[in-house]
Amino acid sequence: MATVRPLEPDERALAFSVGGPVATLPGIADVPLPYSVLRYRWGVIDNLEAHVGLHPTMLAFGTIGMDFGLSYEFLHQQKWLPSLCFGLNPTLWLNPFNQNGVGAAPSADLVASWYAAPKLLLYTGGQAFFQLDEPYVPWAALVGTEWRIGKMIGLSLEAKWYAPFQDSEFRIVNFPISPGNRGALGIVAGFSLYPGGADE
Repeated sequence: MATVRPLEPDERALAFSVGGPVATLPGIADVPLPYSVLRYRWGVIDNLEAHVGLHPTMLAFGTIGMDFGLSYEFLHQQKWLPSLCFGLNPTLWLNPFNQNGVGAAPSADLVASWYAAPKLLLYTGGQAFFQLDEPYVPWAALVGTEWRIGKMIGLSLEAKWYAPFQDSEFRIVNFPISPGNRGALGIVAGFSLYPGGADE
């Protein structure tokens, strides 16, 4: 999931997200792929957050996957003028059982967000992943929301259109929700714990 608003200085949060493009699992159902990320976040200075993440789904397949990132809010919300947040998030992976199982690639996201109510944050934006093979910059458009339950819990839901300019008709994996056979639609759900009680 994208970082929507950086934490305040010295604030901490633990976030877990799972989901992905809807795919056909033969003999089971059409479900969002269960890709997961566990991320620790902390506020560095005003408007700047750092985070580090572990990718449990990669780990289940024998690959150690991690990400390290920064997110900066360069425009604050003013009435219906949104907050704008830019993030950089390199991902690293290592499979000790595969001689070619080492890699790294950066990603970036840009998210606009609004508080529709004191505990309801709405957002939209995009995420891009940069790699050396075609497609060189696959990206995803997204819309989402975070609902705060008190000061310590946040529940998030994000809808994404993955790779909207890529042909999905002849992929090994069948993506049943693919407008015009371009990319794939998907869903990501998230849970955040704010131990110190982040500002609302």
